[in-house]
This record gives sequence, C-alpha cells and structure tokens, in this order.
Amino acid sequence: NPFLLIVAHVGQEITLPCRYDSSTNGEIPVCWGRGEIPLFGCRDELLATDGTSVKEESRASSRYQLLGRLDKGDVSLTIRDVREEDAGMYGCRVKIPGMFNDEKYYVDLSVVKAEEEPSTSENNKAAVYRQNQESSSMYGII
Repeated sequence: NPFLLIVAHVGQEITLPCRYDSSTNGEIPVCWGRGEIPLFGCRDELLATDGTSVKEESRASSRYQLLGRLDKGDVSLTIRDVREEDAGMYGCRVKIPGMFNDEKYYVDLSVVKAEEEPSTSENNKAAVYRQNQESSSMYGII
C-alpha cells in the first residue's frame, strides 16, 4: 500500500498527516489505528472522531492527540513523547458516506534513539499518498 515514511527521535512529538476535503464532504468521522486498515473501522484503534470532536472513550492514550482544525478536515495524529514501540504502520480512515468511498492514508513511523542520526536528505523527502478503495493516486508532497 502507498504510504508516507516519517522518522522520529525517541522523546520527540511527531505529527502523522491525514486530511480530507471538508468543503466537499462536511465534517466526517475518522479513525486512526495501527497496522493495515480492515474492511470496516480501524484495527488497534488509537482514537476516533464523530466528525466534530475526538470520542474520548476511543482514545488509547493521552499521548495521542488531534491538534489540527477538525472542521477544516485536518485530522493529523500527533504522538507525544515518542517511544521505540511506537514504530510501525499507522492507518487513518476517513469515513466518506456511501459504499466503499472511505479514504485510507498510511504512515510508516520509524523511531530512532536520540544518539542515532538519520540521513537528513532522506528525512526531508517523503510523499503522501491517498488510497481509495478502487484506485491509488499520489496525494501530495511534503
């Protein structure tokens, strides 16, 4: 699956991007999970929204925050105090109304200890991809 690769240091605060077009779709429920996004919902759910705010009962840890403008479609996941065990694949599901319309975004998080230095040229080049149920297309470059 297409994904964005992000490198973070232990102890850092990192934001995993996920956005949708709220001007077209309005405010839409979203969930963030670990690993592959299943047919419905999110696997190992970290948190979810009802479209306007985070459903607190869904929050797996206070380290997981949505700090962007939900009303503008910014549902990027911020992880505070990154730990080595946070490394791995994350999935963001935007629950677009209708059959098989959901947008899926993947982020692969690599975590390094503070004394290790990743290549800055590799760290600065990452592509964000959007996967729709039927097709994959490049979403943008950050």
